Amino acid sequence: MLENISNPLNWNYSSSQILQASLCSFSILPIVLLKFEANIVENEVILNCQLGSYLNNSRIVIERSQNGVEYEIVFNEVVPGSGPIVQFLIKDKRFNQSKYYRLYLDDQLIKTILVEGETEEDKWPLQPEEFGIISLSSADGRKIAETSCFGIELKSKEDSFTQNLQTGIYFFTIINNNGKKVVRKFYKY
Repeated sequence: MLENISNPLNWNYSSSQILQASLCSFSILPIVLLKFEANIVENEVILNCQLGSYLNNSRIVIERSQNGVEYEIVFNEVVPGSGPIVQFLIKDKRFNQSKYYRLYLDDQLIKTILVEGETEEDKWPLQPEEFGIISLSSADGRKIAETSCFGIELKSKEDSFTQNLQTGIYFFTIINNNGKKVVRKFYKY
């Protein structure tokens, strides 16, 4: 009896169940880009990529460029297996002012992004001996914390503000003695 089932010549193709099963077994899921974004954290770029419905052994390549013309590979991996979602974070430690990043999936360009920013030393207007005010607000404008400090204390104040935050988008504001104000967007993962 098993010989009859295993031989396709003996199959009854008029059965709708067999026809449906054979049609479904060859369907291909599209690859969906859910997220490809970059954040600057302490002079590093953290690339966050999330793909939906990826296929078995898909190759993911991420390239970087200073000028948008000449690119170099920073990530080149084959994702084993398949599934509903794959997510990965990549740190690029060689950030300098602005860079382009582009994402390829199986040799097809999916998305290009531009990351602009300053190095950490250029971001805050407070010198180590200068006095100023630091505050943290949520994306909807609610002030979460505020304190005054010297520039040398700035990093520890920033760290204490972010320690127990939930995942989300926040804004740091620094105002120095001369009234210079700098606002920086902050992502908490």
